[in-house]
Amino acid sequence: MTEKVDTTAPLLSVTDLSISVPQSRKQSVEVTHGVSFDIEKGGTVGLVGESGSGKSLTSLAIMGLLPKGATTTGSVSFRGGELLGAPNAVMRKIRGAEIAMIFQDPLSSLNPYYTVGNQISEAYRAHNKASRAEAYELTIGAMERVGIPRVKETINQYPHQFSGGMRQRIMIAMALVCRPSLVIADEPTTALDVTVQARVLDLIRELQDETGAGLLFITHDLAVVSTMARDVVVLQNGKIQEQGPTRDVFTRPQSDYTRMLLKATPRLADSRLSPTTTTSIPVPGSQSKDPWEGAKFS
Repeated sequence: MTEKVDTTAPLLSVTDLSISVPQSRKQSVEVTHGVSFDIEKGGTVGLVGESGSGKSLTSLAIMGLLPKGATTTGSVSFRGGELLGAPNAVMRKIRGAEIAMIFQDPLSSLNPYYTVGNQISEAYRAHNKASRAEAYELTIGAMERVGIPRVKETINQYPHQFSGGMRQRIMIAMALVCRPSLVIADEPTTALDVTVQARVLDLIRELQDETGAGLLFITHDLAVVSTMARDVVVLQNGKIQEQGPTRDVFTRPQSDYTRMLLKATPRLADSRLSPTTTTSIPVPGSQSKDPWEGAKFS
């Protein structure tokens, strides 16, 4: 980025973000209105809501990837520099290097004609001066770190040769190979079964702890966000219904919409009355009596 970094500012600050997309040649429809939240370095914000609530469009606005014809008002500030309206050349330098994204469907996000090793390697070389040999070694390390087995063999395989869970691990490796300051995870476990989902969530947490990256975690699943995010923003029809510390929002919801979502989530349905009896999945062997403190999937 060309702007001077403001070290006192939040890592990411979204302020009064409104997004409109074309509905016809002459009309546009506003799909988000006045969305605001901050993410600190190393912090995690969960963006939750039903399908069509504006979660994914918010993430695309941050990445500068909104569909053609979309317009925005408000501000998206990253490390003190404005992203809305930034030139494409600036955004290309930021995407992947400073802000990375983990998408919901890795099979459609990965290129079927290139090996996974080539795709991770090229993602690194796009933002760093490195020889192919250096990038190859970094790719091996990245794949090993996310738990891909027999890396020296699988590095030469294609996306369709991996299971859904392994493909998502490859996406995580690709997202983190440049050690970005901010990671956006857009429904990263929706298509996975519960056991694989838990392992992927644990992996995201571990790598975030290691790198100190901020995390915007987008999901419709409140039980998942309760284990991932310290702060939460609840969206309905593009508008914030409630936001604040996850524990406060989930145990003392102020919005009827939040209460409805909680009632529809069995593991959280009783947490408003007694947070110490919530059925969120605890850490195996944890001695904590409060599942909101460090609770995680196993």
